[in-house]
Amino acid sequence: MESLSRPDLQERLPQIREVAGKVVSEARRVNAITTRMFSFARKGTSERTTCEIGEIVRDAVELTAGRARSSRIRTTVGVESDVPAIVCDRVLIEQTFANLLNNAYAALATHPSDERKVQVEIRLDSEDHGYVTVSIRDNGPGLPHGIVPEQLFEGFLHHRTIRF
Repeated sequence: MESLSRPDLQERLPQIREVAGKVVSEARRVNAITTRMFSFARKGTSERTTCEIGEIVRDAVELTAGRARSSRIRTTVGVESDVPAIVCDRVLIEQTFANLLNNAYAALATHPSDERKVQVEIRLDSEDHGYVTVSIRDNGPGLPHGIVPEQLFEGFLHHRTIRF
């Protein structure tokens, strides 16, 4: 391992501090997620607060960005200007979005790399009594033959081959 000379260290110190800060921030976020998930599973309760849904989605995209980058997937997020804040359990909603994004990235695994795209759109659904709608779309192959949309909400449904 190459050691840093004193001038190199001083020059790179701001970058090192920034990276270390991000590591600490992500470790705290992971801790919050696991703590809240375990707490929710035990008690069946959640901590609901007023949140900006666009911020939650952008954080979920950032949380899954490494996988998207390594798979060469382009992820875009669009938030309409009239979307109000919502009341939700921020940690659980962020984890839900991260899971959906990871599912989309997995669906694109066999797609040509120059065409891999995930699009997240957040809008106020004026036809549905003011509900906020979040859609996550990928341009993958779609549902495998034999799986009907109603099955998507059954626990433990997957269409990927599991290899040991």
